[in-house]
Amino acid sequence: MSATRGAGILIDTVNDKTDREGAVIEDELRTERQRLHELITNLNAAMLVEDGSRRVILANQVFCHAFALDADSDELVGADGGAINARLSTVFVDPAAFLRRTEEILEGRSAVHGESFDLADGRRLERDYVPVFLDGVYHGHLWQYRDITERRAYEQRLMDLANTDPVTGLPNRRHIMDRLEEELARTSRSDRPATAMLVDIDFFKEINDSHGHIAGDTALVNLSGALRRSLRMTDIVGRIGGDEFLILLPLTDENGAEAVAERLRSDVGALQVPGSDRRQGLSISIGLTPLDKGRRDSRSLLMRADAALYEAKARGRGRGTIVRCAEVTGEGG
Repeated sequence: MSATRGAGILIDTVNDKTDREGAVIEDELRTERQRLHELITNLNAAMLVEDGSRRVILANQVFCHAFALDADSDELVGADGGAINARLSTVFVDPAAFLRRTEEILEGRSAVHGESFDLADGRRLERDYVPVFLDGVYHGHLWQYRDITERRAYEQRLMDLANTDPVTGLPNRRHIMDRLEEELARTSRSDRPATAMLVDIDFFKEINDSHGHIAGDTALVNLSGALRRSLRMTDIVGRIGGDEFLILLPLTDENGAEAVAERLRSDVGALQVPGSDRRQGLSISIGLTPLDKGRRDSRSLLMRADAALYEAKARGRGRGTIVRCAEVTGEGG
């Protein structure tokens, strides 16, 4: 056998082996692609995979459904991802912001998880971006969208329960105290006045003892309703415990607050004591204190308001007494 013929046989053998190995690799790649396709297809999240030039490699039907695309997911393969993104943007509350943020993410090529966007139909979607690097070379990325509308609604319900008084539906002590801290911080940054007032029902124990706790709860509900109706939209009222309510009056000095207190006293006086046979109106006592710029301590502020409230009751419950903190402490203002 000549050397030339022997070399030819060797080359054919090597080529045949190379072809077989290449076929095996192709089969393995095809299998992996099929596995990835099955995984993405069956995930309960909207998925879109794009290559480095933003051509769509894979998508699932959940993605088409989430964005109301009138197409099968396989029809998106090979399409321009940028054009698809432009179509998606129209369903968002702020399309320009969605597109702008998408471009920022693509330029950064760093993983982003849990960004949320509001849709015009009231839904909220959460988005992840995962870039794909092989041996340090960028090969594309994956977008994943999840509908978190129900989860956010559930979280909001939990937050509402945590911040709401169950009897009156008003902000509870924790919530109203947080708002007080915010108002104190606001007054400390500006010269705008604000006033706090403590309100409680006169002879509330007697209502409970004489007519029962259901009547007492009814009195609390009726009072909270009267407070809501009498106050401005910018005012804040919450129940801090028992029959005691804290009201925050932004942009209101003590003179203005006293006028508000007089209106509250009149409106509440028109309410009948629950369970009473005679026409006996509810009566409240009120203590006022300013949110001074130099005082940022909510605890001491409540103590001053409470002292004014205590003095109002000492002057005679059942008369709707209003007392300013300065009348008790001797402070100016």
